Amino acid sequence: MKKVVSLLLALVLVLGLALPAAAAGETVVFRGSQTDPSREELLAVYAAAIAEAAWPGIENGGGVETQTSLRFSSPEKMAETLRLLKNAGLSDGNDGYSILFFDKVLPLCYDELLTVTVEEYDADWHYTEYTADGHYRKSGTGPVHDPGLLESSFTVSGDFDDMRARLFQIAEEARSAAGDDRGRLEYINRWLIDHVTYGRSEKYLAEVREDGSRVYWSNGGQSVKELLEDGMAVCAGYTHTTSYLCFLLGIPNVELCTSDHTWNLVLVDGEWKMLDTTWDDSTGREYAFFLVDEIEGADHDWLSSEDPETIEAAKTLAVAVQERIALLKSLGTRRISVRVGEENVGWTDALPFIDEHDRTLVPLRAVANALGLEVAWDGAAREASFTKNGRTIRFPIGSQTAYTTEGALEMDTAAIIRNDRTYAPIRYLAEYFGSTVGWDNTTRTVLIG
Repeated sequence: MKKVVSLLLALVLVLGLALPAAAAGETVVFRGSQTDPSREELLAVYAAAIAEAAWPGIENGGGVETQTSLRFSSPEKMAETLRLLKNAGLSDGNDGYSILFFDKVLPLCYDELLTVTVEEYDADWHYTEYTADGHYRKSGTGPVHDPGLLESSFTVSGDFDDMRARLFQIAEEARSAAGDDRGRLEYINRWLIDHVTYGRSEKYLAEVREDGSRVYWSNGGQSVKELLEDGMAVCAGYTHTTSYLCFLLGIPNVELCTSDHTWNLVLVDGEWKMLDTTWDDSTGREYAFFLVDEIEGADHDWLSSEDPETIEAAKTLAVAVQERIALLKSLGTRRISVRVGEENVGWTDALPFIDEHDRTLVPLRAVANALGLEVAWDGAAREASFTKNGRTIRFPIGSQTAYTTEGALEMDTAAIIRNDRTYAPIRYLAEYFGSTVGWDNTTRTVLIG
């Protein structure tokens, strides 16, 4: 499977330190490496930000916030990205568009677990900010202070605490019941059939008409919380619950919808299959809609409401998020944390690791971007260079000598290439451009200031 997080060039520092993830309450910033980022880099940046916010926040009960920072050369270029992030055909009913792209991969917005903020720009670089935290809303318009900069934020809400234990329990039951994803999805399907009734709880009853018909509030039974508390839900509740459990089990998942229905698309054995837990329960045709290629009928005509390009991007993002989470879990306390000034640097193209010589390797491009350096790679000369304010430092591969505007600089380690990535020593880079490099043993953080 193609690794989405493998981007153009990962420039990495060498430092003999081991550091954990950012502490709770700190914000980690993920920056694009170039103006007008490619679709691949765009999705890698968002995958890193979502995984870093969602997994620790859900596992530990919140406290992690991430931000993304992408730069564009024009409102038109930015609009191309925003069209991917939003489904312009579906309005939130309040003079704005739903931020559906992230909601398709992780339905965290709907149940107020993951708050997402995205800005839209017009030709004069005036912005409209949309926020999703249970309800999609437009929060204001005005001139932007930095034209071309698209910033988004992801935060986990503590409202998830009362559901987290139950969802973890169900996920663990599924993991214990089967040794593969197909079997675990079958467990989820059966659990919903056995424990949930299709419909809305009486607490969502709006009125009883003269003919005896009952009218319910349309938003009742649509969330994971309502499904777990009431034992009743409509399609959105089934779909979101399935999505959460897939997320906890490491199964890439995307939500599909029409104007009247929503269901899941999951990756199993390398193939994307449809899974409609609602219909498997409510129609009495158990497993008729379990891991199938297509489901006939208007209720499942997703092309009537969805942009195929958005769905393909959502699939790619869903896989990248799960790959990122798996890597985070495998690293554990060996995670690297680097702070430049007040900014915790986020890694989009590679994560830090400790090599066989007990040296910690950290992606340097993200640090260089945080320092405001121009980054270049000369393939013919096999060297990475960094420039700011007319001064340049170059790191030839395999050499313990760096070359600066002022002359040669001897180092105690050499720049290397490993797994198609270039590694160079951070201390020489940061200090050459006037920064200091320190070590906080309490938080186990490299400090660049």
